[in-house]
Amino acid sequence: MSLHRASTGAIINLGQLLGRGGEGTVHAVIGAPKLVAKIYLKPPDAAKADKLKLMIRGKSSGLLGVAAWPVDLLTDERGAVRGFLMSRISARQDAHRLYSPKSRRGTFPDADFRFVVRAATNLARAFGQIHAAGHVIGDVNHGNALIGKDGTAVLIDCDSIQVRDRSRTFACDVGTPLFTPPELHGKTFRGLHRTENHDRFGLAVLTFHLLFQGRHPFAGVYADGEMPLERAIAESRFAYGAHATALGMSQPPGTLALTTFGRPIARLFERAFAPPGGEEERPSAIEWIEALNALEHELAACPLRPRHFHPRGASCCWCEIETLTGARLFDERQGPSADADAVTAERLWKAIEGVHPPTELELPKFAWKDGGEPAGDFQWSRLKKTFFDGIPSVLVGGVLAVGILGSEFGAFASIAMIGLLVGAGIFIGAYAKPGGKSRLSRALRVEWDRAIAQWRKNSSAGHYASARLELERSRRSLVELVGQQRHELERLMQLLESQQRQAFLDTFEIDKASLVDVTRAHIEKLASRGIRSAGDIRRYRGKLSGLVPAPVMLELRAWAAQCSDNFKFSTRDSMYVAEAAKIEEKYSRQRRVILEALRRGPELLVSKRDEIASARARAEDVLRRKHEYLKARRGKVEE
Repeated sequence: MSLHRASTGAIINLGQLLGRGGEGTVHAVIGAPKLVAKIYLKPPDAAKADKLKLMIRGKSSGLLGVAAWPVDLLTDERGAVRGFLMSRISARQDAHRLYSPKSRRGTFPDADFRFVVRAATNLARAFGQIHAAGHVIGDVNHGNALIGKDGTAVLIDCDSIQVRDRSRTFACDVGTPLFTPPELHGKTFRGLHRTENHDRFGLAVLTFHLLFQGRHPFAGVYADGEMPLERAIAESRFAYGAHATALGMSQPPGTLALTTFGRPIARLFERAFAPPGGEEERPSAIEWIEALNALEHELAACPLRPRHFHPRGASCCWCEIETLTGARLFDERQGPSADADAVTAERLWKAIEGVHPPTELELPKFAWKDGGEPAGDFQWSRLKKTFFDGIPSVLVGGVLAVGILGSEFGAFASIAMIGLLVGAGIFIGAYAKPGGKSRLSRALRVEWDRAIAQWRKNSSAGHYASARLELERSRRSLVELVGQQRHELERLMQLLESQQRQAFLDTFEIDKASLVDVTRAHIEKLASRGIRSAGDIRRYRGKLSGLVPAPVMLELRAWAAQCSDNFKFSTRDSMYVAEAAKIEEKYSRQRRVILEALRRGPELLVSKRDEIASARARAEDVLRRKHEYLKARRGKVEE
């Protein structure tokens, strides 16, 4: 059978088979590297042929840029339609290869979350182009959406799309239940006329799959037992939504919250998966494009895992999920090793050391020391009282001195008594306790000492010191983890090196070696004891003594040692690679937890310092009021 282009009549020669499906096969076109041909297994009916003709007439640059859209019919010698030509799509993978973490490592090893968001945006653009042309995709599924290495998206199997002109609609007769909106569940797809709003549900499911790492929005935990996924969709039981609990659903453990990527994205998902018939339609492709573009611009790199891009202003959601589940979501082949984590820890520690600790605790200036007056506060009131109370005594003493000693010596004695009076007044006024009130002074001092003790307790910087000490422990733990990992890798290497060496030596057979003193009788005797190779000589070295003559034993051991010298340990051994990866994963998970604690260290210490400053201000205010109260009490007693 010869195939012709319907538009020109030119013969088309098919090349390599590129794919096979239920309807037909896809082939390269010889001489046309940018085109491929889809050939139906059975000639399509008249309705299908008319649909293809309508699609070809309606092709545009916008549609050809996002879809494997038919560009020309292929007919046989009789003019019957046998297939069509479409643009060749290369270097692309099914969308599920991107959103599944395991398959992403092999298919998109360099993809970070920015790439995922960009791919979701381009997928929405593809939907937007189809809808702008007045068509409906109908059978939305992740097998019909391909993602390129550049993040662009292309839709395939376009001959199943629902298309229409002014007088006729060609329905999409197939569908995928997990991407079908609730209102269409239980209905027959054949001949069913769908709307753009139906496609919007499938677009939201695809977007959810991409952003939430392969999770289905309706796959949750049902409170009353099993909940089949198709039933959950039909009953609009959105497991991540605000009304999930009322619907008996909850999201699976170890999954992201709906608001992880911001309220705008969360609201779009709530609208998309709300029960049908509500006031709002599902979000359009344009709404998704705008929201996803905004999300991509808000993504920031995680300081601990450079490939973990997360919403700015929040903690790294990927680190949290990896720590919680132990799964690695983004390939870390270019990420930090244990040594790099140690360097990161030192950088984080410098930031911690840059936080100034709380100031040293000092008594407020107004406070009494040792139950007395404030330091340096000279008590002139006591001095004046002592001095003036002593004047009458000085005058009487002076008169007596003049009368007894005479005027000359009496005046000298009077002056001396005045000096003694002033000195005693200063001493008594400044340092002595008020006479007759010592019991009350002790009571006041006890009460003041209690107030000081409470003030010190409430002003303590212990919380800051404890937090700093815990950070220091975390830092030491990380250094210890690096050492422990190296030690464990060394032990693994020693163990596997021994196993590899033994396997290597087992390949050298004694009967094939060029040995001088070893005869056939020796070889047979050794073989009877299970010693047939250099590996056996190493394995059973203790059994050689007495089994063969000493010269033979020495030659065999020297030969085995020579074979062993040619051994080289390979870190590419599959067992070593697998076991080393397990060790790296175990310690990497622990290091991530510690690094996250260190990253939050400066913020924690500043918070503790601020709390202490506030507590000290409150404690000082309480102490001040206590001081004023005790001061007033003492004044009343001393009057």
